[in-house]
Amino acid sequence: IGSWGNRFRSVLDHLGEMHRRLGIPTFSFPIVGGQLLLLLQPHFEEEEFLTVGEEVPVEAEDLEEAFATLYTEVMSIVYHPMIQEEKLVKDAEEFFNTVANELNWSPEKLSKRLLEVKLEISNTGTYSHSSEELEIGARLCWRNSAKCIGRIAWNTLEVRDCRHLETPAEVFEEVKEHLRIATGGTNIQSVMTVFKPKSIAETWGLKFWSSQFVRYAGYKNEDGTITGDPGNLEFTDYLLERELWKPPEKKTDFDVLPLVLKVPGVRKPYVYQLPQEFVHEVHIEHPTCPAIKDLGLRWASVPAISDFNMNLGGIDYQCCPFNGWFVSIEVVRNLMERYKVQDRWADAMGLDKTQKMLDMRLQHEIQTAVLHSFEDQGFTMVDPEQVGSSFFVHCKRERDQGRECPAQWSWIGGLVGPTNVTWHKEMRDFKVLPQYEYCAEHWLTVKPPDEFALLESASELDLQSLAKEKESVLGARPRILIVYGSETGTAEAAASRLHRALKLLKPSLACLNDVAGLNIVKDKRITHLVAICSTFNRGEFPGNAKVFSESDIEPDILKGTKVAVCALGSSLYPDFCKAGITLERKLADAGAQTLASFTKVDDATGTDGPLSDWTQLIQRLILPPKLEDIIRSNLNVQTVTKHNIDWQKQLDVTEEVKRYTHVDSPDCMLCVCNDELIKGGDVEDRSTRKISFKLPEGVKYVAGDHLSVRPLNSIDSVMRFTRIYKDELLEAAAVAGDCPFNAADNEDAMLAWQLQQPFSIKTTEDGETFDANLVFETPATLGEALQTSIDLTLHVSQVADYIGLIKGLITKEMPGWDSGKQKLRKRLLQLHNMVFEDSKQTRESSVNKILSEFPTILDFLETFGPLLCTETKQGEDKKEALLPLADILSVLPRLNARSYSISSSPNDDPSIVSITVGAVNVKTSAGVSIKGVCSNYLARIQPNEDFVSCGIRTSSFRGPPKLSSPVIMVGAGTGLAPMMGFLADRALELESCVDTDKAGKCLLYFGCRNTDDHIYNSTITKWNKSNVLEPNIAFSRKPSTPKTYVQDLIEQDSKNVCQFLLQPETCYYICGDARVADFCFEACVKALRAHGDMSRVAAVQHIKQMRAQNRWQYDLWGIIVHFNEAKYEFKVKKEAGAKHWLKRFT
Repeated sequence: IGSWGNRFRSVLDHLGEMHRRLGIPTFSFPIVGGQLLLLLQPHFEEEEFLTVGEEVPVEAEDLEEAFATLYTEVMSIVYHPMIQEEKLVKDAEEFFNTVANELNWSPEKLSKRLLEVKLEISNTGTYSHSSEELEIGARLCWRNSAKCIGRIAWNTLEVRDCRHLETPAEVFEEVKEHLRIATGGTNIQSVMTVFKPKSIAETWGLKFWSSQFVRYAGYKNEDGTITGDPGNLEFTDYLLERELWKPPEKKTDFDVLPLVLKVPGVRKPYVYQLPQEFVHEVHIEHPTCPAIKDLGLRWASVPAISDFNMNLGGIDYQCCPFNGWFVSIEVVRNLMERYKVQDRWADAMGLDKTQKMLDMRLQHEIQTAVLHSFEDQGFTMVDPEQVGSSFFVHCKRERDQGRECPAQWSWIGGLVGPTNVTWHKEMRDFKVLPQYEYCAEHWLTVKPPDEFALLESASELDLQSLAKEKESVLGARPRILIVYGSETGTAEAAASRLHRALKLLKPSLACLNDVAGLNIVKDKRITHLVAICSTFNRGEFPGNAKVFSESDIEPDILKGTKVAVCALGSSLYPDFCKAGITLERKLADAGAQTLASFTKVDDATGTDGPLSDWTQLIQRLILPPKLEDIIRSNLNVQTVTKHNIDWQKQLDVTEEVKRYTHVDSPDCMLCVCNDELIKGGDVEDRSTRKISFKLPEGVKYVAGDHLSVRPLNSIDSVMRFTRIYKDELLEAAAVAGDCPFNAADNEDAMLAWQLQQPFSIKTTEDGETFDANLVFETPATLGEALQTSIDLTLHVSQVADYIGLIKGLITKEMPGWDSGKQKLRKRLLQLHNMVFEDSKQTRESSVNKILSEFPTILDFLETFGPLLCTETKQGEDKKEALLPLADILSVLPRLNARSYSISSSPNDDPSIVSITVGAVNVKTSAGVSIKGVCSNYLARIQPNEDFVSCGIRTSSFRGPPKLSSPVIMVGAGTGLAPMMGFLADRALELESCVDTDKAGKCLLYFGCRNTDDHIYNSTITKWNKSNVLEPNIAFSRKPSTPKTYVQDLIEQDSKNVCQFLLQPETCYYICGDARVADFCFEACVKALRAHGDMSRVAAVQHIKQMRAQNRWQYDLWGIIVHFNEAKYEFKVKKEAGAKHWLKRFT
């Protein structure tokens, strides 16, 4: 019976999902049931007639009632998904109507957003708010909260969007950040931090069990008295009984309870003790009675509430801690009603305990002390009179806006007392959405551990019940076009991964330029268009998307086509995701329907995770599991893909692999200078070089622009790859019959000959043969393709793809494998488990370990090549590698151009452009060498001989607008590069300036290892003597000198830096490692706080204002130069966090 019940429930669940997908409304079910009763009525009457005279006759009326009952019960399961969805859509409509009114949205924008939400709900069962919607929703919840008297500041609430965080450690880090921002230098700022919402599958979402960030423990003593806060007595006992927390050995009235976080799916809660520096407390003292201080009373300064629910349009945010500030009477009541301090207070002040109205006198004195203490210790607090008057003003403002203000008198008028104007105000308590909601104490609802058993999964649905659905699926099989605009390769790589994930549906993949005008949509009847586009320079489209951006699109050409757009960019720059935004609008104007909400991915916070999440969402929307099962199992679709190399003949070859040259490229430039800048530099070890090129006629640039360089892989890398596939290449050369060499006499010459033979690759799939989708044009020689077009570096985003691909090749052990191959197979399966079967946190660490051991595909294939890339017996005669050459070439990514900051000025010499390049030669933590592809290529080019394919890329990084502007420049190592161009312009201006006294001062903070590494030393010294700049040099590894970095220089010179930053025309520039930029940002914030009389919030706001005025500019890159340091710091931080959690658990 249990098995049958599971099967029947699966059928009903499937029917419900099918009805939901087809959009059948729930009100239609009773109508359908009524029609079914009419159809069955004759059968019921026939059954009644047939049983006449029997011992237990059947009446038609009873059958009808039984059917109606059965239908009602069954349909309640079937239409449950629709009820949820309809309610969510209704709640969302109400919410967005409110938001549209508040933000003055146009009817078109509201209609469009509602359509997006409905489509997302239809596809996923839920939807997501944008950060703007989250912010206004949270503020409206505060405005609508009937119990809050301090709502006048509702529209100043700072909302922090932390929905992307996954781990408890990250959540607790943001708790500390919340408290840091809330105090903002002791002035309380109202803040809300919003974590991920409850999913539709969860009863409870991510949730704090702690009611506030800072609450005091309550202990019941043996004599029945209570030490601490009686309000937390039960929760304290709960933690102690379950050994979730260990109190101090000496218990006091003010022991801070830990924060307790419950994560869905994890049985045991996470417990975290806030560091003392984040537990902001106010010690209570009286302005005229010193004895009060000896009572040892205190209270938290920030009332951060953490256990309520925020419902925004049907989406529940159960983990969204919020703080405002205290009204003095709230703290007074806590001390009097919970801590019962009256007797101790009266004794300390020497009051007569028999006098009338003693409690009122004590309330007045305690309130006086609380107000004095908060103000004296620099924390915001309002008194009842002040807050009551402000609430009265708030009500008037609401009335002027045509809104009635909900209010609960016992929490508003009753709080401030009869002398306040609010006491006499008539109030009406009613619910306005959106709203904060009180929640049950989650920890009280948790059942004993033995009731946490997981349910067994239901048996699979009989595929015969899907027959009708299959027919509709066949007619609606998606036709997909995936397009990308990519400058550095990130967008192209993501598009390629999605293309492989949707291979079952045979999607088309192209760059945006190749589909300009989108006529392909009409020609191929495209139903789904997915676009991934990065932003380049000042909000421009990448080179392979420029033609598309400038082309016209026929109106309504995308009508009926579902579109999803993902925009890549960096929030460090002004035009964040501008190209993606423009693309999304262009597609919308062409009549596109929304497949998924427009998504922005910020490179400043990392692209791998968000991009992976987005591509998985698109995959689920276009190819849900049920559709995939139908196509695979019932439509007999074969997805076996075969790649074949077609070798051609080229007899004019050499005995060695030729080094490719860019001399024939239309964008090539002649190298005219390649000078070492550091003393004793060596390109094999450490080298920083000044490399100059002759500009082609008509090509111009401005100081601060970038030079985009197309690198070449080294001949050594090409030969390493060649030796991995030695067997296949030698066999191809032998089969050709024209090779003048043989493997026995000169194997290297034979390989070199084959590398110079043209080839193309054909793909065979489902009986069709077509040109393979490669990152290079064919026919081409393998030597040229490996040097110019193929990226041999292994990236984080590729690890799972490659491991997953290889797992499919080694699932079954081949007969005849020796022990060596068996060991390699076992190791590969272990890598697969690390990447795919571990938790997300462990998986991240595993991927980093794999990359440390195999930083390039060459390292990986050299290790596993004997198993994957050498011939394996299949049958008696045929031999073939598991991963043949054609297969690996079809998945390797494109070798993209690298951008370098230009370190020269056209005003100095308009025919020459220079860059500063540090050759990257480091080792991973596993001891494997990494050589930067482009930096090592550039370091070895020969002046006046070699041409390089490169071009000018306009940048938003621009020098000071005028000579009188004060300037701060910060750069470490090659981060000095763009500053050299700016300083060259400044030097020329000063030479021609009549009144040099009016020139603004220029502070340079430069960091390097030691004096030998001080690049451009002589030039900087010369400019220092001519007052072009004032250099400040930090040496991190100079003998007998303390280790110093540029951020240390800024802190040491903080007073001067503060004076500069406060001047209205000061320009701040930083170039280099992104981590250095963060450290220097913090150093500047400290300088403003220390010498500018600013809170942290004010200091950060001042810098934000400089950014908005384009006076604070970045030119940043990643952290590869600090590979070991960054990896080590990451590892130490994670291990420390893990040890901390283990201590809490044990």
